[in-house]
Amino acid sequence: MSKNLLILISLLSLTFTTEIYFGNVDQNSGTADILYSTTELIGGFQFEFTGGTISGASGGEASNAGFTVNTSASTILGFSFSAANLVVGNGLTLTTIEFTPDEGATQFCLNDVVLSDTGGETLTFDLGPCAEALQFDCNGDLGGTAELDECGVCQGNGIIQDCGCGAPG
Repeated sequence: MSKNLLILISLLSLTFTTEIYFGNVDQNSGTADILYSTTELIGGFQFEFTGGTISGASGGEASNAGFTVNTSASTILGFSFSAANLVVGNGLTLTTIEFTPDEGATQFCLNDVVLSDTGGETLTFDLGPCAEALQFDCNGDLGGTAELDECGVCQGNGIIQDCGCGAPG
C-alpha cells in the first residue's frame, strides 16, 4: 500500500510542474523572451534580472491576461487586479524584457524568482539556466570571431618570419 502511495505521489509531482526559463535573447535589439511551462494556474510573478538594466517589459501571456507588469532597473513584477491567471501550457512567452546589456556581462540570469497562484500561495517551480551573453570582438561585432594577432592588429597575420611586429624584413 505505501509503495503504491509513493508511486502516486511521484507521478503527481511530475504531472504538476512549472518551469521558467529564457527563450530568445537578442542583445542587438536589447530584448529577452521569458518563457514558462506549467500545468498550474499562475496568478503572479516576480524576479530579478542580472546582466543588464531593464527598461521595460511587455507582451506575452502576461499582457494577454491583462496583468499589470511593473519594472525597475533589475526587477519585474506581474500580477492581476482582477484575479486573472496565466494560461496553462508549454513553451509560452510570459513577457519580453527590454534591456541594455551590462558591459562585460558574460550571462543573463533570472534570480529570486517567485511564482504564485491567484490566492497568493507560492508555487513550486524549476528555474532554467542563465543565457550566455555574447561578447564584442576586436572589430566591434557582437558575437564576432575576429581576434588580435601578436602585433595587436585585429585580424592581422601576426609576426611575419620571426622578424617582429613592425620591424623591417
